Amino acid sequence: MKRQQVQQTTSSASSDDFKGLSYSPALLLDAHLSAFITDHPHFSYACQFGFESYYEAIQKHRGKTLYSCSQVVDFVWDNLFDENGKGLVSYLSYSVGYVLGGLSAIALGQYQDA
Repeated sequence: MKRQQVQQTTSSASSDDFKGLSYSPALLLDAHLSAFITDHPHFSYACQFGFESYYEAIQKHRGKTLYSCSQVVDFVWDNLFDENGKGLVSYLSYSVGYVLGGLSAIALGQYQDA
């Protein structure tokens, strides 16, 4: 029996694809984080803010792909570490939430790159 190949076509999401999309924690990437982080009151707010910030940026740039792989690495680094490479411990829950929300939005908006 011959195996058939299935071609997948992907395209970048546009700002129109996300009009009216309401944030929901169900849209976040599955992350196995400590309750020390996730139970902090700033974590949930930061997840939503990071997620929504990506889609606001898409609308500003008219749906063009915003982040290359190296820019995603920079996004994570810049939001988790200070300029000396030390972790932002005093803002840890917020920083982790913001990054998780942003990465989740990038994974949805740029799913072919994720």
